Parts: sequence; C-alpha cells; structure tokens
Amino acid sequence: MLDSYSFTQKVTKRELGKDGNLRETESETTQLSFYKGSRIERVIEKNGRPLSGGDQEKADRDAAKQVEEIEKKIAKEDARKVKQNVDGTPSEDNRRISIAEVLRASKLLNPRRERFRGRDCVVFDFEPNPAFDMKNAKSMLKFFGKTAGVMWIDEKDKQVARLEAVLFENYNVGGGVLAKLKKGATFMLEKERVGDEIWLPSQTDINLSVRVLLVKGIDVNQVIKSYDYRKFETEVKDATVDGTKKP
Repeated sequence: MLDSYSFTQKVTKRELGKDGNLRETESETTQLSFYKGSRIERVIEKNGRPLSGGDQEKADRDAAKQVEEIEKKIAKEDARKVKQNVDGTPSEDNRRISIAEVLRASKLLNPRRERFRGRDCVVFDFEPNPAFDMKNAKSMLKFFGKTAGVMWIDEKDKQVARLEAVLFENYNVGGGVLAKLKKGATFMLEKERVGDEIWLPSQTDINLSVRVLLVKGIDVNQVIKSYDYRKFETEVKDATVDGTKKP
C-alpha cells in the first residue's frame, strides 16, 4: 500500500538569532514516493524556487539511480539472509524493530485517553525501563532508552499519531568516535491517516546539537512538513518510475 502513495516534503532549516527568535535559513522541497518499501526522493525546489532545467534533469537521474540502489540492496540482503539462515527465517540482525519492542524497553506512566485530530487515542508518558537489557539491545533501542516523553497511539489502528521526546543523556554513535548527540535534544513527530487506509508523516521538528568526529560541533534545528498526499500506481521499468495518478 505504501508503494502506491507519494507526497511532497519540505525541510526548513532554522537558526536562533541574537534576539532569541528562530529564523529560516534555507529549505529544500522533494517529492517522495516508495518502491518496495524504500523511499525515493526527487528534489523539485530549493529555497522556495524551482530547480533550473539542468538541475532538475540531474535530480531526476538521481531518483532513477535510487531505484537501482534499492534493487541492489534487496538482492544483497536476500543473499545474506539465505547464508545466515539456511531454513529461510529472517536473521535477528536484519529484522526491523517494532513499536511493541520499543514499548517494552520503556516504562509507561500516566495512561489516559484523549482526542487527537478527531480520533480516539491512548496517551501515556514514557521513560527508560530499568529492567530492560539495554546493554545487548540494538542501537535504536539504546537511543530510545535515553529518551523520555509523551506518545499518542491511535486506539483503533494502533499507530503512533504523535510523539514528543527529549534526550536526557548524551548518546554516542560508533562509541562516540563518529558522533555524539548532546543531552537536551528534542524531537516531535506527527502522522496522519490518509485515504482512510494508511498512516503517513505530516510534521517532524528536530532540535539537537551533535559533535562529529570528536571535532566539529553542529546545531540542527529544522522542521519537516509533509503534504499533498497522492495515490497512484507505480511500475518500474529499466530503473525508471512511471506514475499514473488515479482519478
């Protein structure tokens, strides 16, 4: 179902001025579609202006190359799974982390019901579960284990409708050699039900400071808005994407 949808996404970078107000510094707008569950991004605007003819042609070629890379990745993963698991069952290392696993890694507090965007949600505060084995957990669970916040779960569809989180401990990437996210980073994401059948992202806010390669410090403050959801049929031929919008 995901492969039959596309939408527009605008990433706006911001910085804090001396007067304490956030100012937009640059933006990039892309058209997002999906092929076999993976994202294909096609840049269409920068700083609110359409790309020039040459730049748009390059962006289109880049999108076509993404399809080729997805096919190569799938073939590589399939070969690795067969090698690691003769019986064909998925490897633990390759399996995606589910929401259920994330919730088991957290301590859920103050459950209540609220209406969010006209739908019934179960809302709760969360914090790390001290009884969960974070030492042997995957990287994503280790990261989640250093956050606390609030989560809205759609009661009917069991989907995350909204998430607010704050990182209350430093988080090391690659043992701290590659990068270190500083505590105090905040994240907010929202999804919405589209076409009465699928949940897609609507907005994400990110505010963090990261130290890269033990040298360079970078502040990231950006908002990502998704809109103009469209359903279409996609067929890939010779690493090109043909989209036909349904009436």
